Amino acid sequence: MDAVKKSPPRALLSIYGLLLLLLIMSSPITNANTIIADRFTDKLSITSSLELAADANRSILITDIDTPDSIVSFAPIAKTGSNLGFTSTPYWIRFTLHQNEKTPPLLLEFANPRIDNIELYLPQSDGSYHMSEAGESKPFVEREYQFRNFMFELPNHPGESRTYYLRMDSEGSIQVSLYLWSYDAFIQYLDNSNLLLGAYYGIMILLMMVAAAFYLKLRDPLFLTYSLYLLTYIIFQLSLNGLSYQYLWPELSEYSGRLTAASVGFVGIGGYLFAGGFLRIWQRHSVQLITIVAFLISLDSLGIVMSLFGDYALGVKLSTLAGLSLPPVILFAAISSWRSGYRPARYFLMAWIIFLFGIFIAGLLYFGLVPQTFLTLYSIQIGSIIEVILLGYALIDRAILRQAQKVKIGELKGESLEQKNLELEQLVQARTHELEENNIRLKKLSLQDSMTGLLTHNATIDLLEQQLHIAVRYIQPLSVIMLDIDDFKKVNDRFGHLAGDGVIINIAKILKACMREADYCGRYGGEEFILILPATDIWEAAVVAERIRQRVTELKLIDINNQPLSASFGVSEFNQESSEVDLILQADKALYRAKQKGKNCVVTDYKSSIEALTI
Repeated sequence: MDAVKKSPPRALLSIYGLLLLLLIMSSPITNANTIIADRFTDKLSITSSLELAADANRSILITDIDTPDSIVSFAPIAKTGSNLGFTSTPYWIRFTLHQNEKTPPLLLEFANPRIDNIELYLPQSDGSYHMSEAGESKPFVEREYQFRNFMFELPNHPGESRTYYLRMDSEGSIQVSLYLWSYDAFIQYLDNSNLLLGAYYGIMILLMMVAAAFYLKLRDPLFLTYSLYLLTYIIFQLSLNGLSYQYLWPELSEYSGRLTAASVGFVGIGGYLFAGGFLRIWQRHSVQLITIVAFLISLDSLGIVMSLFGDYALGVKLSTLAGLSLPPVILFAAISSWRSGYRPARYFLMAWIIFLFGIFIAGLLYFGLVPQTFLTLYSIQIGSIIEVILLGYALIDRAILRQAQKVKIGELKGESLEQKNLELEQLVQARTHELEENNIRLKKLSLQDSMTGLLTHNATIDLLEQQLHIAVRYIQPLSVIMLDIDDFKKVNDRFGHLAGDGVIINIAKILKACMREADYCGRYGGEEFILILPATDIWEAAVVAERIRQRVTELKLIDINNQPLSASFGVSEFNQESSEVDLILQADKALYRAKQKGKNCVVTDYKSSIEALTI
């Protein structure tokens, strides 16, 4: 009895062993990469379980792979990576799927709508393979399922493990992302995604139409540029999601890939043009930044031409390169404009940072570093919506500020003619009163240069300060011209100081003849003169300077044996947004550049004008 208690019966041990053997035999034999589906499978990402093989010679057939002695080497996708980039090499994908009992019918989704050719080899019960084709190079109506991504119906093989093969070939960038769906789960996903994408594109189209309406109302070109940028971005997003091929050009299978590549270039050009106008890159930034932006626009343009009419693969790469440069270049320009004191740039900077953050989250999701949630899955769409709303607000705020300035000078649209005339009359009276006061001050003081009859140096400086106050008060332009007689020292050395004084007196007469009644002219020092031109922008002042320059070159004086004379001119304009800038200093710098250019020319101040002008 004691022996029986110390050890279990042999019969019981035999039963345990038999049950364990049956359990092992009944379990499915699968390898480590086998994908297992059961009746609870709704959506399953299988990308991490894939194996890839490159077909560098384009010679591998399904019969070369599905044989026991196949020499084709597959590598786990963990080693190759799911982002294969731009490659002309076809790739084969292999995965093994085991379907448990009661597994529902399954769909396979290739979640990249920009692949040119896809061949899926479906294993049959007799060991053969049935090929199903798809790809962007084929008409959309020929797809097995009318969906933006490529969908395939998988055969049912409950209790079996079967190996699937997929061949993909594309001239564009290849990213591998495969999902298994049950029919019910896919229908629910389709309804939700269509609702969200419809809302997203609806908001974007509405903002585009609002921007176009503002352009028609205000005639501000920046609203038109913004509307066109939104249009290019919408088409770009539609192409990325596969919706452009589904709805815009479903019959153009031969050109679908080319049009998608061209959309990258168009959105790049639209982004650069809108950002350039909004941030005033062409007016306020360095020549280096302007050159970089112009180069990238040219690169986008070349990419568009190559994508549509030339080497498609090269065009895609050129447009993508320019597109990848867009975020950092525009971010740098926005920070520079904001730091320089341009107030609207802060809205642009905020919008751009939010958009880039959305792209960053999408990148983290792509590499599996964040979980797939609503916010991470649609981070780019959410970021872009917030971006365009902020940019639209910034444009409207800018338009309101401009309209407020027009109200002050009686130019607001919608005012009655009587109100405009009344305000204009008040402005004229106030201006006339201030001019009369200035004339009284001039009469009380001896402010004329004894030789030329022009204002003295100090009188010129004092009068310029008064005109600056008037320009600020009435939001009017004000320009300054500085001129210097070229090689005047040589005239004095050769013909004497009396002859030199004669040259100065005759040039002063030219200045007086070319002045308007409201203009002022002074002798700044020696052979230098300065003209103050109220209510005159830099371009009008440059024309006046050119007229004077021509008159000087036509001057003939017997005292200097009719030797040719010339003068160099520097022109600057008062900037309402940077009132602290010294107008004379800027004009003097422009004059210095005129001397460097070879003298006898007119140069404008590049910081006060749209761009430097040399006449």
